[in-house]
Amino acid sequence: MEFKNKRTVESVLDLKTGKEIFASDFFQKSIDEVFKLRYEFESEIRENRTRYVCYFCRQTIKIRGQADSKKILHFAHLKDSNECPIKTNNKYTKEEILRIKYNGAKESELHFELKTFIAQSLTANKDKQKGIEFVEIEAINRHIAIPKIWKKPDVSSKYTDKSIVFELQLSTTFLSVINSRQEFYNENQTFIIWVFSIFETDDERRKFTQSDVFYNNNRNGFELDEVAKEKSIQEEDLVLKCNYQKPIIIYNSIEYEWAFEYVKLSDLTFDSNNYKVFYYDVDGNTEKLKVELELKKSVLIVLIMHGDDSKLLEFLASGYEIKDSEKRYILNQYNQYVKSKEIIDSYTFEYRIILTTICMKLENIELIRLFQDDYKLRKTVIDILSLKLKKIIGCAFKKQIQISHRLVDTRPEHLNLYLQAVNLHYPTLFREQDNSNKLRNKINRTDYKQKNDIENIGLIKKLFPELTKK
Repeated sequence: MEFKNKRTVESVLDLKTGKEIFASDFFQKSIDEVFKLRYEFESEIRENRTRYVCYFCRQTIKIRGQADSKKILHFAHLKDSNECPIKTNNKYTKEEILRIKYNGAKESELHFELKTFIAQSLTANKDKQKGIEFVEIEAINRHIAIPKIWKKPDVSSKYTDKSIVFELQLSTTFLSVINSRQEFYNENQTFIIWVFSIFETDDERRKFTQSDVFYNNNRNGFELDEVAKEKSIQEEDLVLKCNYQKPIIIYNSIEYEWAFEYVKLSDLTFDSNNYKVFYYDVDGNTEKLKVELELKKSVLIVLIMHGDDSKLLEFLASGYEIKDSEKRYILNQYNQYVKSKEIIDSYTFEYRIILTTICMKLENIELIRLFQDDYKLRKTVIDILSLKLKKIIGCAFKKQIQISHRLVDTRPEHLNLYLQAVNLHYPTLFREQDNSNKLRNKINRTDYKQKNDIENIGLIKKLFPELTKK
């Protein structure tokens, strides 16, 4: 059923819930629902209970009109009501209308109940010396630079030297109001925590007001539900339900799943750059996942995790410049998987991480190519690193002495350098692992002192400067 008539009263305030009831939505209900509610409105009026009122004059509102007539169903003032700006056709600016509605919602029973509860919970925190220094309800906050500009938040407080205000949001508030308050408190170096009586996690049902606050607060929405109230009483502290969206990777894209935690002020992060307060750093974790997705496409990371040793070295020697995000990932993998392992065989991703970190330290492309091309030199570098890190690297041996035997047998020209590394990094090696003197006898029979140590000492100097000091 469509009507061309325009409703004068576009919305009313429910003083019990603090919610705004829009005529355009309300009168879309079925006829039986509308008339049941009309009866409820009439009961409130007859029993002299003020519940549904005009935003502009705070006088009681009733439902008028007929469903089957040309006069559409609409909200109206009582016949004997006093003058109202809407009735006398006075014009308010958009800003004035928004301010009237915002302040009007603060007069509801629920709004009074919740702001009082927040203040009491913060006072309990203060009494228990948990960080709150003072608590005030509806205290005037003046702009530090322009005193004539002021706001009157629901609750003002100070927590561990941080100025905080709590603003309850029960009805629809336009973005301009939210934005102006956020800017005001930002300029006054004050943190603002928007609190909802009910926060809707269903995207289709959530109102723009909640989305405006939520998406501009690191996707954290605070709610004072019944469980939060109970926990606040038990904890003798303010506890809020924090609804947030946790980023996850699904099929190479970032999706968000809803999660929540009941949190105290001590659980929250206070972002002093933007004066936002949040529990879960959605933006920060999203950025981490973006890097992770980027790394999944990285040829270098794929070679490290799933390639083979020779192809990885060939790629690194091609002149590829390792990105900072790749370096951070490689070092993270090193700390997570390499540090704790005592034996790291070749052709494993841990070994390829070690090869990559060596090339990262070499930096110079010529040295990296030398490391790739000279197999014997590469093996000696790995053997010295095994001594230094007290690990078995590049083979499946169980003891360092086995690596030493192999080096004497296959690379005697590097033995002098290797023995320097033993003396510096593992001086007890022979005593602990060569009880039969087999290795020492082999070394004595080897004419290693007549061998040239290493032609290109630059690579060794870069990796093991302690061995080239005079």
